[in-house]
Amino acid sequence: GRATLICSGLRSPQGLAYADEKLYICEAAGSCVTAVNLTKGIPTVRSVQTFKAWEESRSLPSACFATPSSLFVASAAKHAVFQMDLRSEDIVVVAGTPGIAGN
Repeated sequence: GRATLICSGLRSPQGLAYADEKLYICEAAGSCVTAVNLTKGIPTVRSVQTFKAWEESRSLPSACFATPSSLFVASAAKHAVFQMDLRSEDIVVVAGTPGIAGN
């Protein structure tokens, strides 16, 4: 087989999800979620989007699941699961209590 580079410079990728022609990559070391638009071929700066809300929260995203309208992200550091609206980038907690393990 032949491999094709779709994104470089990732920092400890932990989880992947796919929806609506985009590949979502949870980067634990970068505390961010990166979206790669796969319809544009090898990504350029314009086709790679990093969600700033995840960078600001330092949440160590470790796993994700995507639908056409939402991205669900499990956070190892926050002990919670978050839902991000992919249009507005608003984030809500859907499971757990951020910062409290086992809750």
